[in-house]
Amino acid sequence: VAFWASGASDVAAIAVQIEELSGQAFAPQRALEFGCGVGRLTIPLAQRAREVVAVDIAPSMIERAREHTAAAGLNNVHFALSDASLSRVEGRFDFVYSFIVFQHIPPNIGYDLFRQLLGKLAPDGFGALHVTYGRRASLVRRIVHAGRRKWRMANMIVNVLQGRSARTPMMPMFEYDRRVLLQLLDAANCGHPREQATDHGGHLGAMLMFHKGAGRHS
Repeated sequence: VAFWASGASDVAAIAVQIEELSGQAFAPQRALEFGCGVGRLTIPLAQRAREVVAVDIAPSMIERAREHTAAAGLNNVHFALSDASLSRVEGRFDFVYSFIVFQHIPPNIGYDLFRQLLGKLAPDGFGALHVTYGRRASLVRRIVHAGRRKWRMANMIVNVLQGRSARTPMMPMFEYDRRVLLQLLDAANCGHPREQATDHGGHLGAMLMFHKGAGRHS
């Protein structure tokens, strides 16, 4: 119950921010959610938008999200598998959204996906994209983290010490260069974003909320 309630709370918080930016009620006609998972955010977003296109790289996640949205009585959600160019996502959107997703994507792939999402945003649309910039951790923790990413045995040892199965895969965490993201936003006519700082277990980042100008588009 808390899991689904947190999704409703997160979407409600973003709605308030976008309403402050736009000066009007948050009720997207067509919203794009990147990294939908099992639908934690998809459901409350679909309860506010006329149509939602939810994207994820994992077919298993999409199937579970499809089941959950159907159980919630929603028929305005469409799902698409993600790829490096978002080729299965058609058309433009007046709202693009992603939360706690880019941190698991290597930046060499993530920067282009970030740019692709900005390109899917229609002129005069709004976006909210979450990214991580750095990590609050001791030097020892940073060394251990790097070792787990590089060597399988190191990850297995840490798993055992932390009471998990030795074969539990490590959840990768990546950091983005804020300057590069701001350049991408500016190039897409989405400059001067509102930034709300985030801290998830020492992983520091921000929710970037922005408006795409109507004068030109990417």
